[in-house]
Amino acid sequence: MKSFYSLLHWFVVFVAISILIEPTLAQEQKKHRSEAGGKGYFMVGFGKLDLGSLNSRLKAKNYPEFKENYVSLGGGGHAVIGKLIIGGDGEGHITTETTYGNQNNSLEVGYGFFDIGYILLSSKNLQIYPLIGIGGGGIELQIVEKGASEFDDILDNPKRMSKISTGGLLMQFCLGADYLLSFNGNEGSIGGLVFGVRIGYKFTPIKSNWSMENLEISNGPELGITGPFIRIMFGGGGLGREK
Repeated sequence: MKSFYSLLHWFVVFVAISILIEPTLAQEQKKHRSEAGGKGYFMVGFGKLDLGSLNSRLKAKNYPEFKENYVSLGGGGHAVIGKLIIGGDGEGHITTETTYGNQNNSLEVGYGFFDIGYILLSSKNLQIYPLIGIGGGGIELQIVEKGASEFDDILDNPKRMSKISTGGLLMQFCLGADYLLSFNGNEGSIGGLVFGVRIGYKFTPIKSNWSMENLEISNGPELGITGPFIRIMFGGGGLGREK
């Protein structure tokens, strides 16, 4: 819960700063009728994934629980058309592992979104916007028997690994801010490095059943890719403006 309240704290700070600088940005907006361009970026994310239902099932079988806090890596990009933002992003969590007896257990999480947003405030270099994303993702639990094996040993006893997975439809809501550090701009266009941050929440409104390869697994825990996040972005892009 501490990580959730920490993210909530920074979200409130972010919104407060946006409100405070709104008058300045609003004056800058009046100088331009429209803008167009694009940005691409690499993302490092931090957040919390709700694994309560899975961990309770693991604990009941004396398996170690997975940590809910995570770090993720990903990338994305978007086009700017007037005040409209259209783009996409995807990321995967750095694999979480636990050990139980002679077994090595891991949890892999990945997802992608189609995003649409609206620029609320814009200056020469800074844009602030809400963003809604819809997409999909999956969670895979791997249980692997440790120890080196010869090829014939695997043929004699192939049941050394189990991979079960689930997924579903995902949605995300976030507030973002991008700063374009310009190197060779003019009154009509600017281009350079992009630095940004997004703070939000993602959840799984429609969940799929657990499966192993093409075999459906019944009585699995109700698990979705749900929780708060903050993403730090850096990359490049450019914008052209008309007065």
